[in-house]
Amino acid sequence: MIKNKHLLFILPSVLTSSLAISATCSFDSTKSCQLITDILQDKASNGLNYYASTNYDHRMSGEINVYNTSKVIKKADGKLTLLADLINTGYWLSGEIMTRANLNSPPFNSPIPSEVWTTKATKHGYLEVNINLPVCTKSIDGLCQQGTNPSTYNRGLWPAIWMMPTYDSNWPQNGEIDIMEAYPQNTAFNVTTATLHFNGNAPQCGGWDCRGIGYPLESHQFPQLAYQSPHTWGFEWEADPNSQNGGYILTGYIDNVKTWGPLKTDTLPADGAQALQRGFNDPNGGYYLIVNLAVGGPYAGAPNSKMQAASMQINSVKFYKVNSSAPDACNPPINFAAYYSLDKRNINLKWQAPADSTNVLAYKVKDWQKRVLWQDNKLTWTDTSLPGTSGKFTYYLSSVCSNGVSQDIQYDVIIPDTPQCASPTDIQATYSNDKKAISLGWSSPVLSLPVTSYQVRDWQQRVLWQGNSLNWTDHSLPGTPGKFTYFINAVCSNLNSNMVQKDVFIN
Repeated sequence: MIKNKHLLFILPSVLTSSLAISATCSFDSTKSCQLITDILQDKASNGLNYYASTNYDHRMSGEINVYNTSKVIKKADGKLTLLADLINTGYWLSGEIMTRANLNSPPFNSPIPSEVWTTKATKHGYLEVNINLPVCTKSIDGLCQQGTNPSTYNRGLWPAIWMMPTYDSNWPQNGEIDIMEAYPQNTAFNVTTATLHFNGNAPQCGGWDCRGIGYPLESHQFPQLAYQSPHTWGFEWEADPNSQNGGYILTGYIDNVKTWGPLKTDTLPADGAQALQRGFNDPNGGYYLIVNLAVGGPYAGAPNSKMQAASMQINSVKFYKVNSSAPDACNPPINFAAYYSLDKRNINLKWQAPADSTNVLAYKVKDWQKRVLWQDNKLTWTDTSLPGTSGKFTYYLSSVCSNGVSQDIQYDVIIPDTPQCASPTDIQATYSNDKKAISLGWSSPVLSLPVTSYQVRDWQQRVLWQGNSLNWTDHSLPGTPGKFTYFINAVCSNLNSNMVQKDVFIN
């Protein structure tokens, strides 16, 4: 974008970015990555999200939309839908998110504060954004509602994943990084581009104009319509160890395949080297992220006259710290959990892939005498040989890697005399911008009878919902601030766990 312009369980992921687990990078097997922040899912230490939607009029870039927080819909699983709706001829409302500072102040006017995220978090990082590119969802003739419209009905949509510097008042003094823009006018809907913007003129820039048209990084063409399946855009930045001017090395990826770079910012023409150096090394913060759905403008052109609404899905936004070499050790599995059957004759073990490990080919489970009971590449196994009595049952688990076998990890499962239905753990809550919905999420108990479902109750402990998913959204809120109390419990066949109280405060 141009600134001026019975034993069946579902165990949720226990890994969170706060654990900073390392593994081989998906985009480069010679490097290891630590997930530091899941921008859509994680909360900062102050309880704030790492992003916010805006009420921002950005028509200075030529688009014909105004951003509005009502056009960003958060689903129960944390994924986002960006909407674009025609209000009247030449005027649309649409959605965007940013990770900038002070988004709850003019001109951005987000209704809630948010935590800041910028590239300053690390000198060598990787940002990964997975989205479904936008499509027309409503048209005058009804074809978009039916999903039978020609691809040309999407004309005029301008989706983008881009970055602006913390000091963004005098654009583009500190540069702009367009990781992805899609649907350039006069092309099929299988083309995306990436561009840098900075002051000055040079033949390497489009029309010699580094500021407006910009410095092109790549033009990517998918073999099919780009919106037919989700795609992942990645952006890697690394402080250039050979630069005398604070330069960086930049690389772009699509679906884990390098599409441009590595580009040394010191080699950029005009003011590019200086602009990117200022942007990355600003002591107040580096580049922040914007994901938006614009309409119209010089890039996309006028929207199709039949289109009345469109939507775009943001599935994940993750920030990784990158290490230059891949792991060389075979590490054991982690994050064990166990469930036992009511007759005490079965134990189901579950685990997760190891951290910072070479390629794992299989896992081994051994008994207390370290005799191999099972070996396979699955992340779960059920022991059906138990005597049907209470007691302690010891297992040893290890990884089998391409370069050897990890150490054994002992895991003890204690079956009590009276089987217990344990309560769900790690209960989290978020609420919508309009204060009319609260989304609750939780994790399965670690040691319990098999959980068949979960219940959510209101403050009077009346059951509001029962199901086997690990999240639920209450859409019955009045749209006002206040304290909202829920009680959540697990159901194990005909037994209920203790209820866990969760108070949600809406400001």
